[in-house]
Amino acid sequence: MKRSAPRTKLRGVIKKNNPAYRCGKNTELLIFLDCVLMLKALARQANHKALENRERTITASHIQQVEKEVLKSFKG
Repeated sequence: MKRSAPRTKLRGVIKKNNPAYRCGKNTELLIFLDCVLMLKALARQANHKALENRERTITASHIQQVEKEVLKSFKG
């Protein structure tokens, strides 16, 4: 069975960006899932904004319009 996330690569990225952080078992998967959920919410909000503007495709301007409120909702 193929894994859904490359765990060693995720662990390496976390260690490279924050070497002082000590992560427990399976925390890289939780970080990955949180990122996926945030990207999904960002895409959903940007799609809603595009539909409000009567456009069919999401552009960078739609993402920029909704990024602050999505990031605020995911801030711990």
